[in-house]
Amino acid sequence: MQVFIRYIFSVLIVSVVASCATTEPGAIKTIAEEKELGIKVTPGFLLSKGGIYNDPEIQQYVESLVAKLSQTLDIPEELNPIPIGILDTNTPSAYAVAGGSIYVSRGIIAMSDNEAQLAGVIAHEIGHVIARHTAKSVAATERLILDVVAKNRTTLLQAESKDERLAIIGRKFASRRSEVSAFSKEQELEADQLAIEILAASGYDPHGFGDLLRRLDAWQLNRAKKTGVTPEELTAITERSGYPEIDARVQALGALKPVPAAAGSRERLLSAIDGMRFEDVFDGGFIRDEVYWNKKHRLSFDVPSGFSPRHGETFSMASAHGEVTLRFQRLQPGRFRHLIQFIKDTGLSFENPEMTTINGIPAVSGIAGYIDEDQSVAGRVVFFNLDTHVAIMTFLSEAWEKPFVKSLFENIVSSVRRTRAEEIPLLRIYDVQKVKPGQNLNALAAGAAFDGDPVISARLLNGLGDDEKIEAGDWIKLIK
Repeated sequence: MQVFIRYIFSVLIVSVVASCATTEPGAIKTIAEEKELGIKVTPGFLLSKGGIYNDPEIQQYVESLVAKLSQTLDIPEELNPIPIGILDTNTPSAYAVAGGSIYVSRGIIAMSDNEAQLAGVIAHEIGHVIARHTAKSVAATERLILDVVAKNRTTLLQAESKDERLAIIGRKFASRRSEVSAFSKEQELEADQLAIEILAASGYDPHGFGDLLRRLDAWQLNRAKKTGVTPEELTAITERSGYPEIDARVQALGALKPVPAAAGSRERLLSAIDGMRFEDVFDGGFIRDEVYWNKKHRLSFDVPSGFSPRHGETFSMASAHGEVTLRFQRLQPGRFRHLIQFIKDTGLSFENPEMTTINGIPAVSGIAGYIDEDQSVAGRVVFFNLDTHVAIMTFLSEAWEKPFVKSLFENIVSSVRRTRAEEIPLLRIYDVQKVKPGQNLNALAAGAAFDGDPVISARLLNGLGDDEKIEAGDWIKLIK
């Protein structure tokens, strides 16, 4: 919930400042107004989360879960039935968005080991919808924006432009974000309680939800370890984000009576997972073994450790040292030398262009950057001539003058190369198997196509403890 509110924050600022809503800013929107807001912001939100994963069979499966979980609820007519979509990302996540739609990712489906676990996540998001948490969060955010405007009126009146005023409001709001986070934490706990009631009424074991929360916690700790974030820092990040601690959420499920799983429910889930794509695709390409591969444009380059890819209109990856973006632009014959104007049209400065060749690819590189009222961000832009298209790689960093940062980008640029189709790896998929006699976890994991340590990855995906073993007849999820 908190993530979606952060995403639409800029829309709310403009709405509040312009007072363009029918309902007075700070009041809870009607369902119709909330749906209008959802129509406006959801497409961009989905783009940032990988878009929609189109698989009719899995889509039908999650819709059936929503229908089962909703059958005992008194849902307002304007919100019923509750739409659900699948996000095309392997990052485990779920969201309730403005207007009453909910989304679950490929990653959260794959992380689930039984239907009760996935049903718990969906029930939690349904809880957000029926409690109208998005509308209430929007109203709370608008009230805080109004308070920020009132307390900084003199500064805002002295601002020279609308953009400057919006930037001031944004900075002042950020310093008080904990007020919204506290409100979000209350909503998360309320959605948990509603989920417990929904699960119980629908015949699902509420403990499944707690099991999945534990899995999510283990996954987050492992990801944090890979990126150098300590458990203490992760706890602080979770606190700032407005999410309650996992222990507190799971504790609320401890006293509940377990419910036996319905016959065939686990098999239905595992059937949906089997064959589902594992890889995330970024602008037609994907990352494997610290290399970005793009089959359409037959291009690849190295992705240094510490860079995390982001979904969006173009491929981008960020680190503590700066952000690299890559976009492909159709190229008219003979127009390569005129593309410098293209980068200027994006708002970046572009100076000292140099013609060069990188691994046999004609290229133009130059100094780039932009300046706002707070900071100057510098870097470089490189155009790669791919005949029918141009690949535009940009690296911007507040620490651009540091030799290490410049060297980092030079290493990325020097690794850009044209790649034959047969060199590009195939996209990986989930592979659900039954363990055969004599098989063990170490051997199965080693023979799979996991990233990093295969045994740790297999344990995380299957929710297995450090010393937990698998036996013949067990189901196991692998990657191939």
